Amino acid sequence: VIETKRIVLQAEKVLSEDWGVPTYGQATHPQGYYNPATSKTPAPLSWFRHQDPQTGEIFTDDKYVLSYILTIHKNNFNRAEILADAYRATGDLRFASAAAKVLLEYARQYPFMRPSAPDATSGRSRLGLNTLMSSYIFPQICDAYAKIKNSAALGDGDRAAIETHFLIPETLAIYDHDIGYSNMQAEQYLAYMHAAFALEYWPLAGEAIYGDHGFYAMVEHAFSEDGISHE
Repeated sequence: VIETKRIVLQAEKVLSEDWGVPTYGQATHPQGYYNPATSKTPAPLSWFRHQDPQTGEIFTDDKYVLSYILTIHKNNFNRAEILADAYRATGDLRFASAAAKVLLEYARQYPFMRPSAPDATSGRSRLGLNTLMSSYIFPQICDAYAKIKNSAALGDGDRAAIETHFLIPETLAIYDHDIGYSNMQAEQYLAYMHAAFALEYWPLAGEAIYGDHGFYAMVEHAFSEDGISHE
């Protein structure tokens, strides 16, 4: 009961918050979101205005605007999962409908997001600087979808739009970007494992475990004789 109350309180809070999907970019590395003059992380006043907490200086240049994009996506995905959890805990369709709005907005906007370069480190990611950045946050929105997928908040057309225009293309970008046996690859197979469960596409789950760059391949190839993981 206490846990349910906590979840509902969180969900009611996010229902009162503004949100949106950024289509400008491309995103840069989130580590760039700091002021080198003070070593402080800014406070976002909006997507395009960021304030140093020590000096009060306002930044509007691309260094801050573009390095903040991944955080916006992360906050949106967190919003969707909190609402999905509240729906699972209470059965209140308000929460499922609000989570569905996030997923449907990404389905609408994702095709218009600028992909990063199709090179060895970027891999056509649309959410972040590269597929590693996407892999950090993508599992959360997959889990949110799985929790409301069969609710009355989504019709067949909604599910088709979310999967066809958002979840499947991002999953493929992550899956196709094989980058050896590195820490990035480990994050990627974890990400598309979450997608496999959300999409109920079990061959992809098999790839995450048994594929050429899946879990068992990483166990075999990603560690040196002294047990140190390859970067």
